[in-house]
Amino acid sequence: LLAPNNPVGQSLETQFPTFSWRASTIPAPLPGWEFELTVEAAPLSAPVVVARTPEQSFTTVEPLEANASYRWRILARFPATGEELVVSSAASFVIRSEDAP
Repeated sequence: LLAPNNPVGQSLETQFPTFSWRASTIPAPLPGWEFELTVEAAPLSAPVVVARTPEQSFTTVEPLEANASYRWRILARFPATGEELVVSSAASFVIRSEDAP
């Protein structure tokens, strides 16, 4: 996981964060990775964002709540074999409110 993924946590100024990650390259003609992004309020609760994408980044389309702490994870699936791997963020992140000092 590339961002947001500061091991000591971090605060973001946008309610529409972009999540990015990196996966190994799969040679043609094999199908590429399928990813499922899950964002949940911390501590672990019901997901607030779940998105499926073949890309290695995703920007939320609905705003995340300000002054709230979140964690995220990626489920990477290799469709040719059905293998799956889940990677979770190292720490939580907070959406900073514009109204906060």
